[in-house]
Formats: sequence, structure tokens, C-alpha cells
Amino acid sequence: MASSNGSETISRLLKKVAQIHGLERRLACGKVWEVWQEAVGEAIARHAWPKGIREGTKLVVAVVDSVWMQQLSLQKTLLLEVLNRHLPEKAHLEDIRFVYGDVKRLRQGWIKGMQKGLKQKARPLKVDPELQEKAELMVAPIKDNELREALMRLFLKSQSG
Repeated sequence: MASSNGSETISRLLKKVAQIHGLERRLACGKVWEVWQEAVGEAIARHAWPKGIREGTKLVVAVVDSVWMQQLSLQKTLLLEVLNRHLPEKAHLEDIRFVYGDVKRLRQGWIKGMQKGLKQKARPLKVDPELQEKAELMVAPIKDNELREALMRLFLKSQSG
């Protein structure tokens, strides 16, 4: 659907692109990393960390050693239940596969990525007030604050050459 000036809103356009390319589920599954520590608790998060998602519904989790692997394997059903409660419906997981891995490196990589993202958000952009107003109007319909800010920043960066 087009807006009054004939262009589609960014949110509708992104939704359409995600649907066309089958990205909705993949984007929803990315929430696993965001909710992992809250969902499973600090103790488990120190010894096990998500590594990837296979076949769309199977979470691969790196684990530090065989003791943790056995304990988590015994708790797989409970872990799936808890994770699925923390995830969007489109990201429903059906299985977890535990593998040996460098949990510390995976976890630190995630934390560094989050910190980098926060630092990038902190830098203000110097833009023309008219362009700022145009960007704000374009993203106004988007309810998610983080997404709205990210899209507005992306648009402003693309326009400020």
C-alpha cells in the first residue's frame, strides 16, 4: 500500500522484502542470542552458548565440557520450553543439539557485538532539519523503538553522503 506521497512506508517495504526472501523466521530466530542468558540463567550461560540454528528449528549450542553436555542434554525438553517462551512465535525451536565449543569466545563475541552496536547508536548524526523531519515522518508508523531508530539512522546516513 502506498502512502499519501506515493511511496511505501519503510516498515511495509521491509516486511514485504522479508516475506519475499523468507527472512521473517530467520530474523525472529536471531532473538535466541538476545534472550539466551535471561532464559537459561547466568550459570548455564557461562558454560553453554548458542552457536547457530540448523534446518530452521534446531538450535546448536556450544558447551564447555562433557559434564555440562550431559546435564544440559538431560534438561533439553525444559530448555526448549523455556527458550520458546522467550522467543517470538515465528522462532519456535523444536530441538537442541549440543556440541563442544569455545563458549567463552562465542559469548565474548556476542557481548562485543552488542557493545559495538551501542557505541554506534551513541554517535549523533549532523543532518539538515528538513531531512530529519522527513525521516521521522517515514518511520513514525514503526512501533518498535529500536527498529524505528535504526531505520531512521540508516536513512539519514544514506542521505548525508
